[in-house]
Amino acid sequence: MIDAEISKSVQVEVAVGVGSYEQLVQALEEQWETAEGIAELLDVEFARHLVAQEEWPEVTDCDRLTAAFRDLDVAGITAREHFSCCQRCGVAEITEQGVDRGYVFYHFQDVRSAAAAGGGVCLSYTPEQEIGEEVAATLRRHGLEVDWDGSTDARIEVRMTWQRRRHGRLAAHPSRADRPAAELRAIYDDGPMEPMTLQGCLDELMRMRPIDGNFMVFQAPSGVSFQVMWRKGPTLWGEWPDPSVKGSRGRNLSLPEAREMIMILAREGRSAADDLGGTEFTPW
Repeated sequence: MIDAEISKSVQVEVAVGVGSYEQLVQALEEQWETAEGIAELLDVEFARHLVAQEEWPEVTDCDRLTAAFRDLDVAGITAREHFSCCQRCGVAEITEQGVDRGYVFYHFQDVRSAAAAGGGVCLSYTPEQEIGEEVAATLRRHGLEVDWDGSTDARIEVRMTWQRRRHGRLAAHPSRADRPAAELRAIYDDGPMEPMTLQGCLDELMRMRPIDGNFMVFQAPSGVSFQVMWRKGPTLWGEWPDPSVKGSRGRNLSLPEAREMIMILAREGRSAADDLGGTEFTPW
């Protein structure tokens, strides 16, 4: 019989939405110092989670939070999800990594609390009034409810429903038989090329941290590819490699433009460089 506390921790880790089945098996077995029943329980919980996410809204609060964080990144406020073990370590780590105008993040304890309750998260940020106000305004602009009294001594609370989708290898588990049809193949998060749904590609694009050199590659069944990479700024570079002309066409993109390019690739199997315009050719 699995202990109720272990069972709850399994549910929480799957709901957090970070970590593959294999990674969670290892982490939970180490945490609870037992292998009894954990792998089997995780398999069941993964299956339950994937069924549940099919009924979620097209845009969840977690999607809104991620989109708000990307806007803050581009505006010069380093924004990180699932960052560090606690607030003190998070502040030290994000400062050491280097920030531009400021930072905002939530840590592992925050996200586990949110996943356990299905509710919101508290954000840590550079303790400056201007930064706090910009973070709060950006969250509200993305349709999130913010509870903050304006004091830099208080964390910013985001009232939300925690619903984070799993895709690709983060959705794989032993008993999964029916896999959704994949519109594209993709490389993301330093992993191998793998089949991905369009929704999965769009979600992973938004979740990719704007760190210089982070990239994704998308390939349609037609063989046409589109790839994006974050550069210093941060700015997002998108390009279409074309072996027939031994070169690539590309330009800087906004995230909405990159999403549109991926949707055209998935639905029509073609490059949308001509639709976009303003691209430059780089010979190989």
